Amino acid sequence: MWGHPRKFSWLLGQWEAAGFAVAAPAFPRTSDDDAPQSALAEVVNQPADVCFVVDRLLEREIGDPNHVGVGGYSLGAESALAVGLHPRYSDERIRAVVAIAGAVFHPDFAADALRRLPLLLVHGVEDTKRGRLREAQRTYAGA
Repeated sequence: MWGHPRKFSWLLGQWEAAGFAVAAPAFPRTSDDDAPQSALAEVVNQPADVCFVVDRLLEREIGDPNHVGVGGYSLGAESALAVGLHPRYSDERIRAVVAIAGAVFHPDFAADALRRLPLLLVHGVEDTKRGRLREAQRTYAGA
């Protein structure tokens, strides 16, 4: 939580400089620095938010509809994993996922069979909050 896109302007700028069309939505309720812990439940709505953003970009002919990838950090990584990999929440246009310090935690996202896509999971071995590393390894194994 609290991963507002403004925190990642350098990384997003690098992707843009490499030729990628970059959209960095600030999710309602979970991107603010003062978001309540109860806002974690909002993560189930974020895959639909990502699909909405992809729809708007492609309607404006921004990006290549055959090469859509998503990425996120922490709770945003969980949203990226859900919209990319989860059978119930995935968008078939998503072709790759980058998840930094995140995994599939929310009970609605639990799945035995995730979509097989190019996947990059980035974690530090000391990132043990809420079992993130273990959950990321489980997500990777499921994908």
